[in-house]
Amino acid sequence: MRNSLLRAALALMLTACGDSSRLASEATTPGSNMPGTVPPVGALTLKVLSNRADLLSSGDALVEIVLPAGVELPTVKVDVDGRDVTPSFARRADGRILGVVAGLVVGESQLRARPANGSGAAITLTNHPRGGPVFSGPQIQPWICDTATNGLGAPLDAQCNAPSTFTLMYRSATTQQFASYNPASPPRDVANTTTDAGKTVPYIVRVETGSMNRSIYKLAVLFDPTETPAPWSPPKGWNGKLELLLGGGTAPHHFQDPAPNPLEDNALRNGFMVMTSGHNVHGSNSNDNVSAEMVMMIKEHIAEQYGPIAQTISIGCSGGAVQQYLIATQYPGLIDGLIPTCSYPDLYTPAGEVFACVLMNRYFNQLSPQLWPLTTQQAEVMGHSNTGPCFAWQQLFGARLDPKVAAGCKLPADQVYHPDTNPTGARCSLPDYMVSIMGRRDPSVWGPVEKRLGRGFANRPISSVGLQYGLKALKANRILAEQFVDLNEKIGGIDIDGVFVPERSQADPGSAAFAHRGGLISDARQLAKVPIIELRGHDDAEIHTDDWTYVLRARLDRHLGHHDNMIVFTGAIPLIGDAAFACSTGLSAGLGAQPLPNTPAEACTHNPLLLMSRWLAAIKADASSEPIEKKIVRNKPAAAVDTCFINGAPVTNPTACSAAYPYYSNPVVQAGGPFTNDNFECQLKPLDRADYAGITPALSDAQFARLQAVFKTGVCDFTKPSASDQPSVPWLNYTKGPGGLPLPAAPVPRLVRE
Repeated sequence: MRNSLLRAALALMLTACGDSSRLASEATTPGSNMPGTVPPVGALTLKVLSNRADLLSSGDALVEIVLPAGVELPTVKVDVDGRDVTPSFARRADGRILGVVAGLVVGESQLRARPANGSGAAITLTNHPRGGPVFSGPQIQPWICDTATNGLGAPLDAQCNAPSTFTLMYRSATTQQFASYNPASPPRDVANTTTDAGKTVPYIVRVETGSMNRSIYKLAVLFDPTETPAPWSPPKGWNGKLELLLGGGTAPHHFQDPAPNPLEDNALRNGFMVMTSGHNVHGSNSNDNVSAEMVMMIKEHIAEQYGPIAQTISIGCSGGAVQQYLIATQYPGLIDGLIPTCSYPDLYTPAGEVFACVLMNRYFNQLSPQLWPLTTQQAEVMGHSNTGPCFAWQQLFGARLDPKVAAGCKLPADQVYHPDTNPTGARCSLPDYMVSIMGRRDPSVWGPVEKRLGRGFANRPISSVGLQYGLKALKANRILAEQFVDLNEKIGGIDIDGVFVPERSQADPGSAAFAHRGGLISDARQLAKVPIIELRGHDDAEIHTDDWTYVLRARLDRHLGHHDNMIVFTGAIPLIGDAAFACSTGLSAGLGAQPLPNTPAEACTHNPLLLMSRWLAAIKADASSEPIEKKIVRNKPAAAVDTCFINGAPVTNPTACSAAYPYYSNPVVQAGGPFTNDNFECQLKPLDRADYAGITPALSDAQFARLQAVFKTGVCDFTKPSASDQPSVPWLNYTKGPGGLPLPAAPVPRLVRE
């Protein structure tokens, strides 16, 4: 298949060598300092299957040897830097010659395969430590390992490496619950399950627990205890598909948190493998580049230990949705289909609402409560039907703006930053957690502590300069001119140390551009290349408000002219939606909550996991040369249509659904911003009285003069794009510093002559 997605994936990520026409055209080995001639078509060649040859980790790689006609395997010798690894290879049941090359040193190695007579091939393998990193740059410090609590024993090193463990569980036909399985004394109530591939097997699950990239991970898959899995002999009950169960919240922990429970019935009963990890719980790790790195590393591990992955589907709520959109933007190809629930489009977009809500709550409650006796007017400025979302944002995430709050880091207080008593301590803020990605502040904006230290704190891309909070409410005559002027006079900002200041907060120089380029603000250009099934529980009372789904849609509409790769299922229950599609414990795992009871299989009439799997299978079967964006839309199943559930009944009429489940806005959009909500560094224009025509009573001269004093440099001109907006650059490597560099072309084999 030579569609544009596969060509891009070949150049950027997934296959060390694949297309013979590409192999014939390469004159050197990208990513290596060893020039050479590419093996001609029909010659012996090598394919690294488990990952790109330069992104390997944990010391091993799944490799295929392709022999030319007339060459037999016994005549071929294979070595790594002279070490004989020939016994690792054999002709497997499907006729392919496969082997796992183990014992790779960290750094570059040369893998060579040579027949007794004739030319062979070599390829450069670049291995990274099991403890990471691969592409995410220097790891955050300090870091606390916790392998012992997670049943892995004491860590072997500072990277938290430890031997993996394997346990067996089964689903009881009597209780419909999971319990321990003892193969020496098998229980009598083991349920059977029929997978989506039509295989009926005992519902026995193997759970692997390990440590990788300083994170605890878990893998669960249907398993016959008499089996020994291998990449050429996968577990018989596994359908070859992977569900990534991604967790919610947002926090910059410096601690090796546990992986969520992977015993997700909806996925397992249908034959999916389920993966969870601490790094893929956003309430533990809010660096989404590290989240993506963890997904890549664990997928390589699965390919090398269990077999090839046919589909990777993600599901998760809240921060679990953030990870999906950002991984698909930053590192396309890692996830094939997205099922975000109670979603946000990325991290920094809702962070703008947190920022505004913290300031507004302070203003309404402490600075000018007498001007705002009606909470309905406050809600108008906040962009919601009530003040609940802003109150909840402050309660849940306001502290994330303060680097001095030790609980945010999950570190002892004596290791945490304080400007006076511990200026070199760990700063517990989201930007500081991503300093390897976003870099440090320019000396031109350093504060007193930074000047004393001789280094800047992490760049922060949030700006409130030029924002006229409450502008839409003013123009609609829902608030008075004095309220509008007073709000914008007094709202102020929050400085780099989480302290309220009278000045508006300015994005650090270059930081918003970094965020766009690095995909920290989700980019519809990349998201158009994946099918999306959003699950939405209607809500405008707390932080998971419905509008975020439609912010993402607005970005797709702006880029594509439509959003046909994205459908939405909506239900009445906040967070959960409706039993018809809430078939997965992924919803509760996504919130870091105790697992919710699984919806009975018969109630899941609109099972999003199975619908997404059918959609992906249809896309894969499309052998046309059309761009992937068109393939996604053309192969969308008939059931993949916007659906809301009203009193339990599915409704596909958009007007009826909008009436039943309206959505609102947020403070930045209410300040005049576009609904895409991604104009992070607005261009400014002079204050103009004509912009306030039609308000009653009109702005007085004194009020306009006060606005001029507030907006000395001008107000946002949202008719123009953000000054920092630019397409994201996928597959950035941050090992050489913040901002990242695009990966070079994937390594390919080179000809080896006797």
